[in-house]
Amino acid sequence: WNNAPGSPNLRTYGSIFSPTNLGSGGNASGGGAILLSVAGTTTVAAAGSVVATGGVTSRGGGSGGSIRLTTGWLMGGGTISANGGGNYCGGGGRVAIMLTQGDFAAWTGTHAALGYGNQAAAGTVYRATAGTGMGQGMVIVSNSVAPAAGVYLTHVPPMTNIGENLKGSAWLVTGYGRLGVTTNVQIGFLTVTGANARVDLMGKVLSVLPDLNINGTLYGVGTYT
Repeated sequence: WNNAPGSPNLRTYGSIFSPTNLGSGGNASGGGAILLSVAGTTTVAAAGSVVATGGVTSRGGGSGGSIRLTTGWLMGGGTISANGGGNYCGGGGRVAIMLTQGDFAAWTGTHAALGYGNQAAAGTVYRATAGTGMGQGMVIVSNSVAPAAGVYLTHVPPMTNIGENLKGSAWLVTGYGRLGVTTNVQIGFLTVTGANARVDLMGKVLSVLPDLNINGTLYGVGTYT
């Protein structure tokens, strides 16, 4: 999704687990959609990258697009990202990496869906290993810059996709990630780590099964308001 400076676009969209949407444009074009299905091993070398980054103009940036990679194994130390574009307001896109044969042990690279600057929220990065059911992997929300105001949130669920089943998913909010709960929702694990990560319930109910972990303190099964 995309923001105009000082005017966040709250119409967040797209699938967290199987993204296909283009990024939204504003003053600049949104990122593209990269959909890959590989039976064997995908290698992204240290100098290599797979990116769906939003565009850039002097008046702002487009939001990141989508990367959906289904592969047997993932190796290398490169970059997989759907970041928002500069100049200061492109929201992060969506990345989903689903392994069908292995785990992430051989992957030393980075994956990100960062918002650009302090007027943009992060997108989501979904990771699933072999044997993991659909929607039962890890969703990572992380940003590299503190937002200028509390309205720049990564929505769970997305405002235009509130029907996506999140019950089996584990969530990690870290860095300058800001998670905003848009409707009463149930998820699996929720881990919030670091002094700058936040969860804003926005007056809604968040049900967590089985554990809520905030900076190492376990709160267990429950409903949080």
